[in-house]
Amino acid sequence: MIKKILCLTVALFTSISAFATSGFVTSKLCPVLSEATFSSARLGVLKNGDKVECLEEAGRWIKIRKDNIEGFVQK
Repeated sequence: MIKKILCLTVALFTSISAFATSGFVTSKLCPVLSEATFSSARLGVLKNGDKVECLEEAGRWIKIRKDNIEGFVQK
């Protein structure tokens, strides 16, 4: 199942199940953080059209994987 992913200043997501699903970034930039907090290290930035694997929800955050980067984006 493929879900659309919307990233504004921080990431906003459609509902995603607890199991891994695919999604696409639909805005210009979306930061990926090492932990589910804004003060954590930035691991990378997703761009419009990037396909990601959505691994799990953690409160207001979603854990994603893209290539060799695994981290969190805000819903």
